[in-house]
Amino acid sequence: MVTLLFTTIGGAIGGTFTGLTNYYFRQQELDIKRVETVEKFMPYLVGEINGRTILNAQAAKENTIIVIASLGHEELAINLARLNPSYTSILILKKIILKSMPLDTHPKNNNAKATDRALEAVEAIGEIAKAKIDLASESTAVLQNINKLYAMQSEELASKAMDVLQGVTPFAHNRYPEATSIKKWAIVISSDTNLEGAKYEKDQALKKRKSWIDKVLKEGEVNIYKRKEFYATVVEGINESNKVKTLSYWQNGFRPSSFVIDFNDWCKNPSEDKGGYFECE
Repeated sequence: MVTLLFTTIGGAIGGTFTGLTNYYFRQQELDIKRVETVEKFMPYLVGEINGRTILNAQAAKENTIIVIASLGHEELAINLARLNPSYTSILILKKIILKSMPLDTHPKNNNAKATDRALEAVEAIGEIAKAKIDLASESTAVLQNINKLYAMQSEELASKAMDVLQGVTPFAHNRYPEATSIKKWAIVISSDTNLEGAKYEKDQALKKRKSWIDKVLKEGEVNIYKRKEFYATVVEGINESNKVKTLSYWQNGFRPSSFVIDFNDWCKNPSEDKGGYFECE
């Protein structure tokens, strides 16, 4: 009995020690690979090879971050995206989120490390918006889309996107402080990556608005505007004196991620109707 007991304990300790040792060496190997990756791509990140400046250095940096992410070094790519605030970096971060927490996977199957990585990418999107105010609107659209996509799948990620979104929205409002003296208030109530999704949101918004008794809340048109790769559902024609009240209704009754914009600054030179949507310059 004593021999069996010590054999069992010894086996457990030995197994635990072996497991910890293997884990340590795996982590060490990953760290070495990260260093090797940085060394390999450093010239493209710096924008200089053998003392010569790379033509279109910005594109070289962005493509390098894409490659690093595709090689499985997502955490490194997130940090590099932080240091290189651009619209491409925002899209890279969004792809990392979608890869870390696939929408077609049950929430219980997402491991803690993947969730932490997705949360870190969301934070990085917010940091980019604050670092480069010209990207605030783009960051806002992506965060709003993440909040919507993960509303049912990951409360933690959707909540994080909402928290970061609330911190970014003021920067989006101040993007063009001197651009125009005429303000045209509107509310972005949804953001989608495809037109069909935006049309569905528009239909739902119109149905929702019909149920509201207050006539003030029924003012303005609901239209779809394409900005870069996103289709935003927008309630136009919001009166200055009613914008806070109207926004509150849309946030509480439709999408909590809805936010106010100065339409003239948010959408430059909108096109003619393109079959259900307008495109911003």
